[in-house]
Amino acid sequence: MDAIKELKEYDGYVLSEQYKIRHRVIQEIKQLRLANSDLQMHYDYAKDECDKLREVLKELEWQLKNQLYDAAYETVIHTLWPQLKEKE
Repeated sequence: MDAIKELKEYDGYVLSEQYKIRHRVIQEIKQLRLANSDLQMHYDYAKDECDKLREVLKELEWQLKNQLYDAAYETVIHTLWPQLKEKE
C-alpha cells in the first residue's frame, strides 16, 4: 500500500511539473506572439515611411529634371538663339 501511495504521489508530482512546464511554454509562446506582433507593426510603419520617401524622391527628381530642361531652354533661347540669328 505504501508503494501505491508513493506512486500516486510521484504521479501527482510529475503531473504537477508537467503542468508547470506546459504553463511556462504557453506563457513564452504568448510573449513571442506579442513580440512578433510588435515587430510586424514596426516593419509595417517603416515600410509605409519608406514608400512615402520614395514618392517624395520621385517628385524631387521630376522637379529637378524640369528645372534642368527649363535652364537648358533658357540658355538656348537667351544665349544661343541670338547668336544664331546674328550669323544668318
